[in-house]
Amino acid sequence: MGGAPLHQSHCNSPVNCGRPPKISDWSIDARDRMNLAPADGNLVQGWNAGNATPVAQNVGGARLNFSSPQKVIDTGHGTDWAS
Repeated sequence: MGGAPLHQSHCNSPVNCGRPPKISDWSIDARDRMNLAPADGNLVQGWNAGNATPVAQNVGGARLNFSSPQKVIDTGHGTDWAS
């Protein structure tokens, strides 16, 4: 997310990881080509037991949850924010 590594526990549906590049433990430990924290403005949405968690935006290192998908659109991310 925004150049920072985030832990992902599985790639089962509905997550679908695609074909992520393989990285080593050294790459993560050294933050090779990675940011220490996600860049501001990035959207993130997780999954818990097959249910989507709230969409959130990273701002100043803080995770701010949106109360609805419409709020994501209203803040300027457009109607195709999920893709």
